[in-house]
Amino acid sequence: MSTGINIKRLHHVVFGSSYKSKIKVLQSIGRGLRTHETKKQLILWDLVDDMTWVNRLKNISKNHVYKHFEERLRFYKQQGFEFISKKISLGDL
Repeated sequence: MSTGINIKRLHHVVFGSSYKSKIKVLQSIGRGLRTHETKKQLILWDLVDDMTWVNRLKNISKNHVYKHFEERLRFYKQQGFEFISKKISLGDL
């Protein structure tokens, strides 16, 4: 959702890719925040695979996708966005 998108009735945005560019993330959210009479809020779904692991030396290693997600969380906090973070185990499905 970068250049040229103008959908005012957009109520949900799904991040399924691993963006970490502050401009790209905030621009995509901003496009979803455009006002419309049927919209009271925007719901952003930021999906990420947590493939962290502990190596032989007991150090925690994080995959790139998860590191990018942590960067996006910093953007959300800096902008004062309310968010809920849920961890869903594949065993729960």
